[in-house]
Amino acid sequence: MEYLNPEKIITDISAFIDVHNHTFFFIIAPTKKGKTSVLKEYVMEQDSTCYMTLTANAARYQKLISLTILCALGDNVGNRYCLEDNLKHIKVLMKNEGISSIIIDDIQNLIGSDQRNWFFKLLHNLANEADVKFILSGTDIPELEGYLSSNTTIKKYAI
Repeated sequence: MEYLNPEKIITDISAFIDVHNHTFFFIIAPTKKGKTSVLKEYVMEQDSTCYMTLTANAARYQKLISLTILCALGDNVGNRYCLEDNLKHIKVLMKNEGISSIIIDDIQNLIGSDQRNWFFKLLHNLANEADVKFILSGTDIPELEGYLSSNTTIKKYAI
């Protein structure tokens, strides 16, 4: 089995964060090729980056998406906030923790989800209000009318 080149992915992510003025960076490659391992390794080396997995269940509900982001930011408060409070709290945590980028793995779970446009609108708002970039990884890109534009860098890694 041939795996992705970790150094190439890390170099691409670093260039995206340091150089590009884009909001979204997609890493697309087949399953079981090492994407998640490389991304988790990258996060271990970066204080200003956090990692989250977007489960298929969370991708179906706005509140679960917000709770997943909160958990990735280190806040495990559970279900005590309403959606609006969760979103406000996400912005506060990102600012307080100095988060400049968030890696969201398994982005393909948004394919077919009624929440995909809400999700990317949320990410756009967070990017604008909190000056954060998003590295999105998965086996495929969800269809996103109007969101994959000049704001986006897409890297498809061939195996």
